[in-house]
Amino acid sequence: MTQVMNRVDKAVRVVLKVDGTPTARTGQARAATRAEMVAEFDRIMTLARPRFRGRPIRQAVDQPLIDSRNPAPETRAQLKRLIEWGFVGPVSPLAADPSQTLTPQQFGDALGYFMTRLADVTHTYDPRFSPANLSNDD
Repeated sequence: MTQVMNRVDKAVRVVLKVDGTPTARTGQARAATRAEMVAEFDRIMTLARPRFRGRPIRQAVDQPLIDSRNPAPETRAQLKRLIEWGFVGPVSPLAADPSQTLTPQQFGDALGYFMTRLADVTHTYDPRFSPANLSNDD
């Protein structure tokens, strides 16, 4: 997880032209915990926030579920923020799995979901090709 998040950090800084030096973290040969993953996702979201082009519709959060699966108050607050902004699925393994670690496949899915939302909130749609994305009217 550490190697992947180092690459994500570097890519976000280059693509979004965010100031600062990429953070090169070193990891241990063990499975990353949910709290570590949530903290990294929250750090990257905060890093990219000055480049957001708007705020997506707020997502519903199942707070009792998050509270029951995440003992640390800081992790619960970060996870709530990530879910509300749509960076983490509300009932995804990262948010709701009883285990404190994820499989590599689950981490990959969570990272893909996160990166998709990051691309969504940092780039403006071209109205010629995506007129339905510019309004909440259905």
